[in-house]
Amino acid sequence: MNSAVIKLTKISTNKRLFMFKLSYHSQEKVEWDEGISSHRVQVGPHRLHYLRAGHGPHTLLLIPGALGFGWSNFKHQLLGFDRDFFTTIAYDPPGSGYSRPPEKTFPSYEEEAETVAQFMEALGVECASVVGYSSGGRTAMVLAALHQRLVQKLVLVSTNALVLPDEYKSCRSLDSIEETWNEKIKQIMYSVYGKENLPKLWRKFSDFNECILKEERGNICLNLLKDIKCPTQLICGQKDPLTKIENGWLLHALIENSRLVMIKSYYATKYLTTVTINLRITGKCTSHNIWH
Repeated sequence: MNSAVIKLTKISTNKRLFMFKLSYHSQEKVEWDEGISSHRVQVGPHRLHYLRAGHGPHTLLLIPGALGFGWSNFKHQLLGFDRDFFTTIAYDPPGSGYSRPPEKTFPSYEEEAETVAQFMEALGVECASVVGYSSGGRTAMVLAALHQRLVQKLVLVSTNALVLPDEYKSCRSLDSIEETWNEKIKQIMYSVYGKENLPKLWRKFSDFNECILKEERGNICLNLLKDIKCPTQLICGQKDPLTKIENGWLLHALIENSRLVMIKSYYATKYLTTVTINLRITGKCTSHNIWH
């Protein structure tokens, strides 16, 4: 899988990569890597940060997981997608990544989805294909259900519409960040949130899941899945402790136009390259590709 991503990046770097050095929303441009630019836009009370790559006709909106942000969750996609075909936008939700201050809170997913809809309107994006990872997938599902015209196609990676007790226990087990988190991910997150602040924020996310489990019997958005009409691809890790395989099958059963891909590895090590390969347009699409 990694060789496919490297090859695609190499092809892209031979093309014009600097089409978005200027943005009508940007205070200043920051080059994160070749052809990737950093911008901010005002959406209601929020000054939201996003990364942008490519100049293609097909807009991709990438929504990260809890406390994740565009660069931490979607670096491979920003570097790897065909920039002549895609315009890729990686979004930092309010309070996440570089969309701070204020500090991260955990509002309802309906509220999160409304913010994404307003973000798209602020950028002049009338319709996009949306990739949602983990809790970002929850937001993406609600967006696709409540704002059908905004979502052309949907990819959900390691996400759920129902919090299972074992998933909550796995989430809570990560409260001790220093002892349980992968060292590389830990250092990336420390650099943004701070070593003392990150554990507090993760515990808030664990508390949020506990509230859903106790007050809603785990139901995040099951009642909305019937309203997702766009083609949907589900990617689940068979060894993912935070999103059980049962939730992948449940989404597949309840989202009408969906396809399910199982990967054998733990989600944190392989989901990025899997999504990259499944979304790329190279003329050699995989059997699970929904983009042609």
